Amino acid sequence: MIRAGSNMHTTVLRFIYFAITVAVLLVVLKMINWLPLIIQKESMRQYHSIEEMQSRLNIATVYIPSYFPQHLAWPPSIIIAQRKPFTAVIMHFHYRNSEEVGMVIRQVRAGELALPDSALALRKVLQTSSILIKDRNALLETGECDGGASCSRVSWEEGGLSITVTAKTPQRELIRIARSMIPSR
Repeated sequence: MIRAGSNMHTTVLRFIYFAITVAVLLVVLKMINWLPLIIQKESMRQYHSIEEMQSRLNIATVYIPSYFPQHLAWPPSIIIAQRKPFTAVIMHFHYRNSEEVGMVIRQVRAGELALPDSALALRKVLQTSSILIKDRNALLETGECDGGASCSRVSWEEGGLSITVTAKTPQRELIRIARSMIPSR
């Protein structure tokens, strides 16, 4: 009888060792899953606020409009940014009381184009013109976004960054938004 108890004791110990091994393995796998996030903390990811993004990525300047149309919700609904391999910030603004994206602001280190397509992209350009916005050369494009919706895009360079604002708004309002983003000299 003593032997049967000893076998049960051995079985229980084996089960405990097995459970501990599985628990340790799960912890190690979880840590391996977090490793890329820790190593690549400056790569493209989403942030909850402009302030959080600036402090985590040490990005001093983010161009945001001082004029903001009332039909769009502030703050940005989505903020995606990276510091490496190059600085890039993408902000999506929804319409008030809607989940539909009404405006996207992208700022990327000048010369870099490798960014994922945003939720609001000019799919068909119908008109292109060069304009001046506060003495900056800018490119104004008008056309259609996804679903055939009318939208416009304006792009210019500021402080070593290429800034693009795309919105489902009349050209005049888009230029007013862009003008409010440019600091006075």
